[in-house]
Amino acid sequence: MSHRFNKPFTALAASLVAGLLLLTGCTGSGGDKGATESPSPSPTIRGGVLEAAQAGAEWLKGQLQEDSYLEGKVGESVRKDVGLTIDALFAFAAAQDWDAAEPVAAWVSQPGALDDYASDQPGISYPGAIAKAGLALSLQEVTYPAENAEQRAMLAERLVARLQEDGRFTDDSDYADSSSPITQALAVLFLLQQDRLGDLPADPATFLLEAACEDGSFPDAFASPAGCTGSVDATAYAIQTLVWFPGLEEALTAAGDWLISQQNDQGQWEGWDGPSVTSTALAVLALGDLQGNGPAQLAASDGWTALALWQLENGGWPADILDQGADARATAQAVQGTAQTSLGELVGLKDQ
Repeated sequence: MSHRFNKPFTALAASLVAGLLLLTGCTGSGGDKGATESPSPSPTIRGGVLEAAQAGAEWLKGQLQEDSYLEGKVGESVRKDVGLTIDALFAFAAAQDWDAAEPVAAWVSQPGALDDYASDQPGISYPGAIAKAGLALSLQEVTYPAENAEQRAMLAERLVARLQEDGRFTDDSDYADSSSPITQALAVLFLLQQDRLGDLPADPATFLLEAACEDGSFPDAFASPAGCTGSVDATAYAIQTLVWFPGLEEALTAAGDWLISQQNDQGQWEGWDGPSVTSTALAVLALGDLQGNGPAQLAASDGWTALALWQLENGGWPADILDQGADARATAQAVQGTAQTSLGELVGLKDQ
């Protein structure tokens, strides 16, 4: 059974749409950052939550190669991008576009794609990728190849193999360990969905919780030499995971309050280079999970409005406020945020 706060999304969505149809701009939620220019010179507000998400999914579907995968640029070359394809799969599921989701799920399920992206080989094994692949194979209402259960179990074992005595999941990499609160959150969420947390020798959920900064936020990196500095993306992922555990209301409220404080007067959240579609979508999902918190719901509503105004005529979203062309990664995250469907919901935790 879910321990998450109850979440009346239908009523929230109805109020959001009603408000959007009256607005020509976006009013902030009391965040402490200044206003920025309008997200788009020609903002498009579609008629409803699902309609906006499905318009984004339709644009994303047009970027698929062979109706199955997305390509990404690595250096000067373009190649099949498993991680980006998984982001698209999450988007299709959030938009309830099952015709698009199922061939993508079948492609991601191929041993070649899994072994390339979610490897257990020495020097190239990353818990964040393993967990993300596991979540991609755990979506509700998606029909997978027959061996799906065995693949999920395999990925869970690969993930558990990266668990350290203190509860942290670490990389097995020929380079520096890049594991972070984001990868920890994804790993905990996947193992929770697989009902594997109870038989682990260490507690990864507690390790994630204890990574919080004094102000309630979560940092981009564990034990940074620069001190504990909150990250919008890391805090949003941590909330989406920890919200499924009982007794954490104080920590979740603190994290949510910090997220609200980072929202600007246009309802947006910033990434590395200014207002970011991806960071805004992640914050909307996280704050939407904090149903018992009225300010969180107001901030989520304003964030949803910002996403709606940011959406381009073709249905896609740009990567940031300066871009006018649609970006696949930003669109995938924006579809999920616009549909108000967090990763936990996509993999069925609301029914447990």
